[in-house]
Amino acid sequence: MDATCASPHPAAAGLARCLLGLLALPGIGRGSVRRMAAGLGGWAALASSSPARLCELATALRRRPFAAADLEQGLAGADQALGRLAALGGQVLVPDGPLWPPGLARLADPPLLLFVRGDAACLARPALAVVGSRTPGAYGLACARRFGQRVAEHGAVVVSGLALGCDGAAHLGALDAAGCTIAVLPCPIDQVVPPQHQALAERIVAGGGALVGEYAPDPAALVEKHHFIERDRLQAGLARGLLVVECGAGDGTLHAVHAAERMGLPIACLRRDQPAWLADPATAGGRELVDSGRATPLAQADDLAAWLAQVR
Repeated sequence: MDATCASPHPAAAGLARCLLGLLALPGIGRGSVRRMAAGLGGWAALASSSPARLCELATALRRRPFAAADLEQGLAGADQALGRLAALGGQVLVPDGPLWPPGLARLADPPLLLFVRGDAACLARPALAVVGSRTPGAYGLACARRFGQRVAEHGAVVVSGLALGCDGAAHLGALDAAGCTIAVLPCPIDQVVPPQHQALAERIVAGGGALVGEYAPDPAALVEKHHFIERDRLQAGLARGLLVVECGAGDGTLHAVHAAERMGLPIACLRRDQPAWLADPATAGGRELVDSGRATPLAQADDLAAWLAQVR
């Protein structure tokens, strides 16, 4: 089944529209939709069901009444969103489609849709996530860029979150090596967060990479804290391993770490035997990962190459 919106196969386009319409219903989330699909026998059966039938299932799941008119309103919004996506030249990927990343199945709560600007084929290639603090030190920032470059030179796609600091540096490192990089967004696919990285986002697309997120185009949508947490889990879901540069004990980077651990992914983390670095609270989260044995330390020049060889 073709999974793109740019040249949609009817089944893929119909499923994307159905999923968006269902998610617009109050109280219906990803888990509810997955249970509905399982009860009907799969994604194709879900997409081919009538609004009345889908509302019956939603009513049974949530123990509150839904009328077909409620779903029709959601489907109208889905049509608008998919129209905006087509105008962007974007694509929507659906479960069981040929470009749907198989690693997402290992997430505790995988997305139902992925919206893509750029080359969606990047998502089918081996990838490693490079993540870290938005406010790293000069050493950490330089390492993030070098890690991105080395991963790309190794032949893997660099996945990161387009955030300020380590994420942006990792994307730049991949571009330095003329490699492919995927920016996972915490916002609708027609927005860029942070806006300071609008130019970087365009460079990623122009360089053969992709912007990816699970939120449909919506220029009026607000980005909230939980969107960043959901973005972080996707970085792990798209990767075969996780590289942590620098992060503090309460850094959002640890959301990606926790997702990677639940998936059983290999994790490596920068380690520097320098007193000021070891005493810096901004590196405490990464140090704890190494000291507890949860991450492979990257302390010497050859450590990254050795870890990359093991992950591949």
